[in-house]
Amino acid sequence: MRTSALIGATAAAAIVLGGVTDAHAAPPRIRRIRLFDADADRPLRRLRDGDRIDLAKLPTASLSIVAEPRGGAHGVRFTLDGVAVRTERFAPYALFGDRGGDLRGGTLSPGKHVLQVTAFTGAGTRRQDGPTHRVSFEVISSSGAATPPPPPPPPPPPPPPPPPPPPPPPPPPAVAAGGLLLPIEVLGPDGTVETRQLDLPSLAGGERLALRIHGLLYEGKAAIRVNGGAWISITNATADLSRKGVATGGIGGGLTTHRLTLDAAALGLPLRAGGNDVQLRFDSRPGEPSIGYRVIDLDVLDAAGRSLLPPGTIVRDDPSRWTAPRPNAADVALGEQLWRTATIVNPTKPGRPVMAVTCTDCHAQDGLDLKYFNYSNRSIVERAKFHGLSQLDGERIASYIRTLPHDAAPNGRPWNPPYQPGPGLDARPVSEWAAGAGLDAVTESFDETLARIFPGSVRADGSLDPRAVTPAAIAPVAGNPRLNPRELPIPVQLFDWNHWLPRTHPKEALGARFETHDVNLIYGQLRNQLRPGTLSPDDVRLLQRWGQARIDFHQRHQKVKAAWPGTAEEVERARYDAALWLLVKSFEVHRELDLEGQAPTFFAGRPMIEPRSWTNDFAFKTSTHNLAIRRDIDFGIHEGGERVWSYTDFVWYYLSALLQPGHGHSSSNRPVDWKYLNNSIRGIGDQFPGAGILLTFDHARCLQLQSRSRPTDRSGAWKLDDNMVWAFAGASPGGQDRWRGPAMHAALMNAYVENFLDQVDRFTPAELHAGVEGFSPDQVRTGSSHARAEVDRLWDAIPELRRNGLDPARLDRLVAWCASVWPRVDWRSR
Repeated sequence: MRTSALIGATAAAAIVLGGVTDAHAAPPRIRRIRLFDADADRPLRRLRDGDRIDLAKLPTASLSIVAEPRGGAHGVRFTLDGVAVRTERFAPYALFGDRGGDLRGGTLSPGKHVLQVTAFTGAGTRRQDGPTHRVSFEVISSSGAATPPPPPPPPPPPPPPPPPPPPPPPPPPAVAAGGLLLPIEVLGPDGTVETRQLDLPSLAGGERLALRIHGLLYEGKAAIRVNGGAWISITNATADLSRKGVATGGIGGGLTTHRLTLDAAALGLPLRAGGNDVQLRFDSRPGEPSIGYRVIDLDVLDAAGRSLLPPGTIVRDDPSRWTAPRPNAADVALGEQLWRTATIVNPTKPGRPVMAVTCTDCHAQDGLDLKYFNYSNRSIVERAKFHGLSQLDGERIASYIRTLPHDAAPNGRPWNPPYQPGPGLDARPVSEWAAGAGLDAVTESFDETLARIFPGSVRADGSLDPRAVTPAAIAPVAGNPRLNPRELPIPVQLFDWNHWLPRTHPKEALGARFETHDVNLIYGQLRNQLRPGTLSPDDVRLLQRWGQARIDFHQRHQKVKAAWPGTAEEVERARYDAALWLLVKSFEVHRELDLEGQAPTFFAGRPMIEPRSWTNDFAFKTSTHNLAIRRDIDFGIHEGGERVWSYTDFVWYYLSALLQPGHGHSSSNRPVDWKYLNNSIRGIGDQFPGAGILLTFDHARCLQLQSRSRPTDRSGAWKLDDNMVWAFAGASPGGQDRWRGPAMHAALMNAYVENFLDQVDRFTPAELHAGVEGFSPDQVRTGSSHARAEVDRLWDAIPELRRNGLDPARLDRLVAWCASVWPRVDWRSR
């Protein structure tokens, strides 16, 4: 049943989701409380003070109690028999909670109870409570007989025996003496140290420590010491980074997880045969919202690069063994209350000011993200302490997260980038898609991407064989597995979940302008209306409205820099953080409500439906280009700079292509516009050699999407400027590395152009003139090399394509086609 039916029309009209607390308005009040059949989401009766509930006369034992406030409530707190049970931030305000409006059932134990319900507005220090509504009621079970008058009260029973202790948690993974349990979480306040022991059978000189560290976002964040020697700060000077790490700006650049090695002798790390004490320290930096880092791989290598650790030394932690640190129901309930309502501080700003938000505002609303990506109890506790809460508070929040009804993704870890593409990802359940294929799916170079699209193109010795590049491999046919972006591995490490989370909530930066904007209000409506795994026409329309509201917010607020308070750096960070907040809430809605597999319903009527998808363009609108972020400023991504700007731009553009790759439309459809991806790929060409293969994939994907449409469809599905023949022209010798050399450039160009010509030959010149904007048989060249007209671009491209090795027969076909479309231009002279 939809939530609107649960709360009633009057109550629904009174609720202002995400609105602003008016200090002069009357505080919210509880209008009524009703008992519900949780199986059918159907009200059974109004609950009044002094009522008696006979379980034997109810249609189900799965019940819920729903409070209905009036007066712009932002949430409701439930206290049952003196214990704070639950705080609800979205309607229906139910004693046992709900999932997307579907009530969760609970049981009411026989006996007398006192329920206290309080509606409130605001959050943190801005919260304003209304009067508490108190209802006393009795629960009985008459087994169907008439209810007799209550008997005289029995003598007080003896005190109950103490509850049995909780069952012991499953044993941790067995770690033999000298073994090492990974990851090593160096999490906590500045100066936190973790010590581990490594047993090395023998040493011969030339040893190196090999580490993979998640969260190494600035130089000097991690330090290492061996056997009581000197502390060595891990920096770009002391560590030998991977090729990708160097190319993307080193520590503080684009990567969030780094592979690196440390030369033990050169750095004075006194390794020895036998036992070694290895210590790792977290060194914080003012203004950084970090609680530390994780070492997810550690090894000791000899001079030839072979591991010196005995077999079985490394043991991987298993999140399925984790349990709540405080598993009793009262602590779990208090953990949820803290998650939703606790006042937290911002320790990165002077004076540690109180924040206007709570945990639920910047994460998925119920903490789904921390459960899904397997954040450890320790990480949750330390983050709670970072924001001013106590150790006990953090343990209660961690217990609440551990007991959430959501499944944790087997591959979900804080360091595995969400939606990272890789082979086999589509074969996993859609519920695991967001966890991605893992860091191990991130390839070392684009050669592996090339070899997957064109088998045999990379020989065993690493050299290239252009003869293996065939037009058939990228033929624009639906279902071509080589053109599936979700399954195609790339060497670019997407951002992990830590990076998705905003530093500043847009409510703190914009106040009422954000709280009252449709992009925030419709988010609350989605939380109320949608049910997991289903999409009604009303749901589709509401999701579409959210996408339109996102565009309006982007145009009216995010792109207007003068609308944001603070220095130039603070403005750029706040605008970027607002985009991240929208991205997190989109993840929440799609994952919690099982929308990622609903593409056939949401995109009904599109010519080619992907099996899994998001419904909006929020990743596209997070790119640095789309936000017009300044390139010369630290906008909150590691150390900032041109390389980080380009890397960030590519990550969000490419993620948009993964989350909604067109469904048969290649442009003018939100979120993905493949020709925009072309420029973003070029932006990382100097960081990732061979990126030209991704350009080829991009162009081939455009042809695939457009192969089911015609110019006369008038749907915007077919556009010549999305099929960028000219993208293969003009590659200077210095830029050939983008294509892995002239021979591979020529092979890729010939494979693409043949498919392009096969596509355009489907149309008559009259169809193109009638259906494609800007096409006309009377069109002539403008004479400007910078003009956007297709006739100019092709005119400039043809001699370049010839010089770059386009086959003469294909070149003749291309020139003949151009002459048929623009007969007033002398194409033969090219």
